[in-house]
Amino acid sequence: MLLLARTDEPLIGEALPAGGVPVAVVTFRENVRPDAAETLDYFHAQGVRTVVISGDSPRTVAAVAREVGLEVAGQAYDGRTLPDEPGELADVMAEHSVFGRVSPDQKKAMVQALQSRGHVVAMTGDGVNDALALKTADLGIAMGNAAPATKAVSRMVLLDGRFDRLPRVLGEGRQVIANMERLAHIYLTKTTYALLFGVVFSLFAWQFRCCHGRPPPWTSS
Repeated sequence: MLLLARTDEPLIGEALPAGGVPVAVVTFRENVRPDAAETLDYFHAQGVRTVVISGDSPRTVAAVAREVGLEVAGQAYDGRTLPDEPGELADVMAEHSVFGRVSPDQKKAMVQALQSRGHVVAMTGDGVNDALALKTADLGIAMGNAAPATKAVSRMVLLDGRFDRLPRVLGEGRQVIANMERLAHIYLTKTTYALLFGVVFSLFAWQFRCCHGRPPPWTSS
């Protein structure tokens, strides 16, 4: 909140003049995406952990996180106190999920810390400060209104900027993996049967025939 006041006294140095009369109170508030809470609930139900990393004040980040349904005890973790050692940073990431006052280099280090513990990391962002972390993540997702540099290093761009597209992305990705597993199973079964036939025919010294019982054209009569 910002209080605007007026006075006829001159401004000398950095000290505020006396006799200020309040004129207006201005309230600033983060514009939270309306679909954020529902999308995060879906990811939690699917076993996907959510971590909020921001360069804003820890108090502001914590308030926004609570607004979308995340549990935050007190303020968010202050990025200015994050350890530099990768192992210690990974320990902090395991204990906390909401971070404020995080620098671009720290965002990248936090992604690497999660990856060092075996996590597959997907990250969303729209600012230039997110570019390093988006490029380092296993899946970088930029919003449609993101900075050009951020979209250039991302593997996916949500053109309409809608956060609720991500559940469909997760579903389609799982469908692709399932199709690949089924295809691999088919080829594995086919190869196994071909190998089995080859071993059996070799052990019994049988002549392999094709073309309705006639010897293949490449064999001698």
